[in-house]
Order: sequence, then structure tokens, then C-alpha cells
Amino acid sequence: MKSGRGSTDGVQLTWFRRLCYGIGQGGSGIVFTLGTTFLLVYYTNVVHINPAVAATIIAVSKFFDGLSDLAMGYILDHTHSRFGKARPWLLRIVLPTMLCLVASFSVPGSLAGTAQIVYVFVTYNLFSTVCYTVIGVSYTSLNSLLTTSQYERGINSILGMTFYTVVLLTLNMSMLKLCAYFGQGELYSGRGWTTAVTVLALVFGACIMVTFLFCRELPAAVQSASAPKSDGFGFVRVIKELLANRYWVEYVVALLSITISNVVIMGSAVYYAQFILGDAYSYSALSSALYIAMFLGVVATSLFIKRIGKRNTVIIGIVILMLGTVLGGILPQTVENATLTLSIRGFGVGFPSALGSAMLQDTLTYGKWKSGFDMVGTGNAASSFCLKVGGGLGTAIIGWVLAIGGFDADRPLQEIGARRAIMANFIWIPLVFMAIALACFLAYKLDKEYEGYVADLSKGKYGPNASVMGKTYIPAGD
Repeated sequence: MKSGRGSTDGVQLTWFRRLCYGIGQGGSGIVFTLGTTFLLVYYTNVVHINPAVAATIIAVSKFFDGLSDLAMGYILDHTHSRFGKARPWLLRIVLPTMLCLVASFSVPGSLAGTAQIVYVFVTYNLFSTVCYTVIGVSYTSLNSLLTTSQYERGINSILGMTFYTVVLLTLNMSMLKLCAYFGQGELYSGRGWTTAVTVLALVFGACIMVTFLFCRELPAAVQSASAPKSDGFGFVRVIKELLANRYWVEYVVALLSITISNVVIMGSAVYYAQFILGDAYSYSALSSALYIAMFLGVVATSLFIKRIGKRNTVIIGIVILMLGTVLGGILPQTVENATLTLSIRGFGVGFPSALGSAMLQDTLTYGKWKSGFDMVGTGNAASSFCLKVGGGLGTAIIGWVLAIGGFDADRPLQEIGARRAIMANFIWIPLVFMAIALACFLAYKLDKEYEGYVADLSKGKYGPNASVMGKTYIPAGD
């Protein structure tokens, strides 16, 4: 490894290590997609749990899930081992995650009523609140710990999202067919779904182990030279500093909104394909169109950011996303039109998806200037927090709206109320959250000021109120 571009203390990673880091995000994509897009479908169509009950379990669990993300970030900030800060947690949690994932998709047929609800609540929280929290926070934080170079972090982010998009595309194309194959032709067989998820859990474990084995964190001396440590500060102080970072808050709200929007779209697409378009297997074509276009959007960001910056690139992407969503609501509901409009949506969402991780690191660089110390674990917990809480709330919204509309999974043809509920989930509710994200990024001005903060930090200058471990650092401008 050698000095990275544009950074005197950065580390340029080999392409092998960049790819090994990206593969880990592909594995994370397996778990995220199963837990958001397909878990509610399993609960309603395989186990036949009332959609409102399933949605409420997920929503209530997200209260604990949000707390666990912040707690894990704080734990990671205070972790010291021969593997570093983030890597040891990937090793410790990979097997429990695999087991809890399979357990979530293995609700015993003998259970009913309260016993069934208790099983779903416990397994869901073990999987999401505990295991996926550790995986998400550790993996996201690892990008900051591999190198201090902003360029290298950006490359890692783009590669990770590339693997993530390919996984989402492949899984959404093949999941229902895989379940039917293992279910001996039956689409909603419990055995078929459990077996399919078991296979995918093994793939997930292999991906995470590749990242653990072949990625190396910076030596402790390099990390401490790049910035002051947050060790010694209490959890409340860390949270206070994060909430005082306006750019971090804007990023978190925007990412949360985009995540909810994406989850509601793809989680409702299974219902849309079967009950609006009349062909459940058309979901594969629809998801393929969205994720292929999303991949092209991710690639296209490299052309835009050189000219107009990350913030403006993301805004353009959200506008494209909103345009495709509106067209999906006003055009006739056919497979061809749905494929076209989902392609537009996918291309647009590729922009914020590709740049999200890099923008998060920018907000934390500003936070370091403002407060005087790094919050790598807790600050990066924002990404895992948004993905999981957004995923859970998005999934819950789908279930609640379906219940309000009178959806009944046993009916091959749904009543008008259920059809309207499916359309609300697929078009109009996501549009509201897109508008919230757009407003956040319109208010986000860090791109214009970022180079100044980096220049100050390179000279050892911090904001006027920055302090670490009782020491006040040289204010910027002195």
C-alpha cells in the first residue's frame, strides 16, 4: 500500500483489496433484501400472518433496532484488538447472522396465535436488531479504517454499491423461482422458502469472510496520526456532537427517506405484479429493469461528479426518480409501462445510492473539524441505522396499507380497496419520501465548503469549539 491521491497520509489500496471490500457489501445486500423485500411476503403468503400484525411486529422492533445501531457504533469506537476495530466484529457475528436469518424464514407450522407471534418477534429481533446491526455498522466503518484517503474511500463506496446492485438484481430475479424450485413447483411452500434462504445464508457468510480475511485496517499509529480519538467521551457526548452536525443530520434524514421509498417500492412490487398486472412471475422482469438501470446510474455518477459535485448529482438523480414514479402512476398499468418507468426510477436512484457512503464520510470529516475528534463507529452507524430502520418502517408501511385496503392473500383477485392500497404502496407513498430527501439535499451545502475544512485539518486547525480529552485545539483561522 502507498499514499493515496490527494492525501498526504492516505493509503492507496490494491484492486484486490478494493474488490474484497466490495464483495462484503454484496453479502450485506443478500441479508438486506431478504429482510425487507421478501420477509413480509413470507409472513403473509407462506405463514399467513395478518399483514397488519406482521407490520406491527417489524415496526415495534425498529425501536430496539435504532438503539442497537447507536450502541454498536459506540462499542466499535472503543474496540481494540489484533484485528483492529471493525474486522473482529465481522468474524464474531457472521455465523450467528446466518443462523438467525434461516430461523426467521423457518416459522414452525405447528405454531399459531400468540406462540407464532412470539417466535416471529424473537427471531426477527435476533436477526435484525442484534446480528445485522453488528454486520452493518462494522462493514460501513471499515471503509474509514482501511485508508484515510477520500479518493480511496470513494472508490470503495462505488465498488461496494456495484456488488450490492448486482446482488439485488440477481436475487430479485431469482428468489421466487428459487423458492418454487426447492418447493417442488409450489411458489409459497414453507420448505421451499427455508431451503432457498439457507443457500443464500451460506453465500452471505462466504462474502463476509472474504472481506474479513483479505482487508486490513490501518495500523493504530497511522489511525491516531490521522485524527484525535474519541475514546474517553461518553455516549451522550458523542450523540450530542453528531446531532450538532447539521450536514450529518441532513444526510441521515435524506438516506432514511430514500431507503423507505426504495423498500416500499420493491416490497410492494411482488403484490403489484401478481394482483395489478396479473402475473406474479413478471416481478422478475420488473426488478431486473430497475436494478440494471440502477447499475447504469451508479456508473454514470462518475461523469457527473467531476463537473457538478456530489450534492448536485444526487439532486438530479432524485428528480429523475420522482419523474419515473409519477409516470408509473399516470400511464396504463401494463408490464411494458411498468418496466419502462421502473427503469427510469432505477437510473435515478443509482445516483444517491452510489454517493451515499462517500457523502457520509464527508459529513464526518466536517464533524471532526467542528468537534475536534473522530466518531468513526457511531457516525457510520447512521448508515446501518437508516438501512435497517428505513427497511423496517418501509416494510411495516406496506403491511399497514395492505391491511387498511382489506388485502387477503388467499384471494386470486383482490377487491378495489386492496388494489388501491397496492398502488399507493407502489407509487404515491414512495413519492412523498422522495420529496423529503430532495428537500434535505437542497439544504445540504457541504460541497461548497468541504475543501476549506480539509485544508484546516491538514494544518491541525479545528473549529472554535473543538476540544478533545480536555485539550482545546487551534481554532481555524488562528
